[in-house]
Amino acid sequence: CIGVSSASRNSELVNLTFRARSSEASGTIADEEPGEDRAHEWGSRHCIYIRAGNLLLQDCDISCECGCGVAIVCDRDQEPPVELLEYPRLLRCTIHDGSDVGVYIESSSAELTDCIVKGHALSNIELLQSGSMTQLRGCSVEGGDEAGLHCCEGSVATLTECVVRDSGMAGLAAQEASNIRLCKCTIQGGWEG
Repeated sequence: CIGVSSASRNSELVNLTFRARSSEASGTIADEEPGEDRAHEWGSRHCIYIRAGNLLLQDCDISCECGCGVAIVCDRDQEPPVELLEYPRLLRCTIHDGSDVGVYIESSSAELTDCIVKGHALSNIELLQSGSMTQLRGCSVEGGDEAGLHCCEGSVATLTECVVRDSGMAGLAAQEASNIRLCKCTIQGGWEG
């Protein structure tokens, strides 16, 4: 669908519907080097792919049959500049019914507020690598075939007043020195919990 690679301030996508099917074009940036993980593979397709920038997705409906609904990935060989403390924000979005991860965050940060992330073939939300720090506030993470929220390789997630329920596996999974912080959350159901 779309690829975003801009440090410009105040970029907004409001009240839009995004659908990606396996026959549609990729949101992958053309100059990207192929890598070993799914966010960097040439063959991967994502509905929204953010490499850099301060994008606000507000009141959007996102579904992807061929990859991640939203992939937020910092360049591997480059640390984000210290002065750029801004990151993508999702406000009142619904990311649903995808064939991969709903929201995939690698070596980056994001903020999700009052979002619904549900029904993905893999984890609904996945954080990978040290430096991935995500805040979820008032979100609902529902269903899905694997974990509701999966953090690995030193990533950190903070959930405040969120509901995580009916995951195919664990509602919350933290591996490899990762950390999940909870405040006033409800965790229900799930195969392992």
